[in-house]
Formats: sequence, structure tokens, C-alpha cells
Amino acid sequence: MKERKTGLQMTRRDWLRFMGVSGFAAGLAACAPPGAAPAEEAADAEVLVDRWTTGLVDPDISGTFRIISWEGEGEIDKFIPFIEGFFEERYPNMEVEIESGVPWGDYWTKLPTQIAGGDPPDLAWQHQSRGWVYPDKGWSHSMQQYVESHPPDGWPDDWEPKMIEMSTYKGELHSLPYGWVTWGLFVNREITDSIQEYPFPDDWTWQDLREIAKEATSGEGMDKIYGCRIPIFDKTLWAVSMTWGADLFDTERTRGNFDDPIVEEAAKYLWDLRWTDGSSPTPGDEQAMGLGGEFLFASGRIGMHMGISDIAARLDNAIGDKFPWGIAPIPTGPNGRFGYEGGAQWMIPAGSKFPELAYELTRYVLSNEDILPTLGIEGSLYPPRLSLAEYGLPKGWEEKIPNAKHALLTLGLEQPTYYQYFTKYQEWSALWSKWMDPIFVEGKDNIKEALVGLNNETNELLGAA
Repeated sequence: MKERKTGLQMTRRDWLRFMGVSGFAAGLAACAPPGAAPAEEAADAEVLVDRWTTGLVDPDISGTFRIISWEGEGEIDKFIPFIEGFFEERYPNMEVEIESGVPWGDYWTKLPTQIAGGDPPDLAWQHQSRGWVYPDKGWSHSMQQYVESHPPDGWPDDWEPKMIEMSTYKGELHSLPYGWVTWGLFVNREITDSIQEYPFPDDWTWQDLREIAKEATSGEGMDKIYGCRIPIFDKTLWAVSMTWGADLFDTERTRGNFDDPIVEEAAKYLWDLRWTDGSSPTPGDEQAMGLGGEFLFASGRIGMHMGISDIAARLDNAIGDKFPWGIAPIPTGPNGRFGYEGGAQWMIPAGSKFPELAYELTRYVLSNEDILPTLGIEGSLYPPRLSLAEYGLPKGWEEKIPNAKHALLTLGLEQPTYYQYFTKYQEWSALWSKWMDPIFVEGKDNIKEALVGLNNETNELLGAA
């Protein structure tokens, strides 16, 4: 099998040696036969019969199997040995082509264009925000028949239920989750310990965060220390609004709720962090510093950084011994805590030349208990199977950051309500940028007017005007 991939330097042998995996064949030997395809189906196809074979694919099949992902080098690497080994063991005549590292913004234009043009990849990375968009537009191949005849291991009882919801459209499964994450506050204890005792209390609030951030902010210009970094987008506004008792949409996602006074209060709160208090850097501040996101936190200039759990391992590597740090849960409030994020999936694009093979590969990689711990640890993603969720935190954190599991996993699942993306989300995103970028990116203060404008155009889009 020949594999071409973008931006990947590590061979399968190098990767296995680096990870301490004893060998792909040993992993296969540990997989017992139960739950394989019906005997007569397997006999007709003359396939390798084991736990992971569906019997739907000719073992002599040949061609080029194409995969596309936004994940780049360092993120896609964790999947390569298992994808590669799957084909080497079962379908050696297939060539695998992996296009990785497609920029996030370009990905959601490129993939639909490929599908519409009749030249789709055979397997694609899917984000929860498009989990209902693609099935609604006929862009994804249903997995329902495959799941019913050859369910993944542990299906469905051992799978994170909210991720199944996000992958299901009108009663049919259209993707399989490969991991999920929660939100937390990554804390520079060198900055915050004199202000707030660590670990932060479970019942701390968004108002507590603002006060701590103001007190932790100091200095000017390129020497400024910011008390917090809170990224502002629709999910952030949702989390704060929900904590205080209001959703951004109605339950069925047929009408906007951006004119609710609580939503306005939440938007003003986020605006104040940047433009009134100056305790959270603006996009202009970050551009001037030449740093952003987790790298800004790792530089030591941020007291509290709001981020998803999968950045934990990268932060650990980037910070090293520069400063002591820890993790606090997402703040709570009168309506509870909303720290559950969700995750991403693998989907089979409509028009895939090898849909059965795509499902068999997906089922193998994303439900195999011999693979998922490695994917979880290497990616800091909670594996889709709940019984393996602890592998979503890096090794050794029980000693290094004893409250990591409690803050990120336990409290992240305390109220696993998620920002429910909807079928017209791709079009709606442009409305968010139109009305909210002037507020949160540029610093204009006409918040109420902008929210009303966003609400009106949202309702026009959703047919509720």
C-alpha cells in the first residue's frame, strides 16, 4: 500500500516506537472474533474474518481511498498508524491518500465543492457544527444501515450520548464521533495565587472571574499582564447567557432570542472584559504581540485562559517549567454550569466511491478499545466511549494537577447541555460575523442595536420573521 500525506514526517514505525506501542500485529491479535459479520456473508466475500470485518468489502478491492481533514501535523499523526495498519492488514491493494491541514475556514468551502462537483473524498473529518448541516443538504452518506448490521464496539450504551445526538439527523446516524472535549480555565498560578486560592472553588461565578481578572491585570503595552483571555464567539455568549438563564435560540432552533435582556447582559459582560476593564486582550492586542490563543497563555502573560480540554497536553509541552499552572472549572451561576463542548466526527461524504470500506475503517479506529486510549492520550480528547474517557487527560496528571479530572471531566459533564447547532448554521455564521464583529472585534458599543439586528436577520433566515 502506498500512502501520500501532507505535512507528515513520522513513519508508522517511528511513531509506534515513539509511543511505545509494541506493534500493530499484536494489537490485532488481541482482537477476538465475537461480533464479526454473519458467517455466510463472510464466506461469500472470502474476507479475513475477525472482530472488525463487516464482510461487505472484497479483500482484493483496489483503487485510491481519499481522506480529508482540517487537522494538521501533530494532530493527524495519532491516526496514521491505525489507518495505515488497517489497510496493510486487510486491503493491501488499496492506495490511501490523506489531505490534512486544510485551513479551517477553507475546509467548509472545499469539502462541499468536492461533493457538489462529483469528486468527493471517501472519508472526511466532520465538526459538530456541521453535524446536521451536511445531512440536511444531502452531503453525507447515512451510516444507519451499517450501524444496525455491524454496530461499533460498545454501541450505543458505552458511547457519549450527546455526541450520538449531534451525529444523528432525523433518526439516522450520519457520522461517528472520534472524540469530545469540555471547557476549562487554564490558570497561571504565578499570577493568580495571591488573588484567589488554588484550586478555585467549584461554585465560583462569571462575576468572580471578572473581579479576579481585573485585579490580576497590570502593566502597559508590550509589558502588560492580562488577567484573563476569554475568546468571544457565539458559543461563549451562549455559555454565559445559559448560566444566567437564557438561550440564544428557542428549543427547536426556529427563532432567535438575541433580544432577550439576559443575552444583552451577557454580551455586555464579555464586551466589558475587553473594552471597559482591559483585562482580556482584544484581537488588536494579540496581533501587536504576535501571539494568540494558548501560545499567549504559555508565554506567561495571561492569568486565566478559557480553552477546551484538548489543549492541555500542548500547554504542558509549551509551558514546561516556566511557571506553575493549574485548571479551574468553567464558572457557574443561577442556572448552573455550561462547560460541555462536544466534539468532532468522521463522516462518509455523499458520492464516496467506497462507503462500506469507509465505515469499516471508521468502526475499527473509533471504537477499538486497543486504539482509543492512545488516541485520547495523544490528542487530549476524551474517547467517544465513556468507559475510556479518563484517557483524554495526559498521563501523570493525577500527581501534577490533581484536580484536572474533577475540573475538566467531572464538572464538564455535570450538566452536559451543548450549544445545539442547526441545519442553517453555515449560512447563519455570516450573520454573526456581520453584527458581532463590530462589537467584539472592533469595540463598538451599540450592543443592543447589534443584537436586535442579528435577531431580526436570524429570524428571516430561519423563516420565523
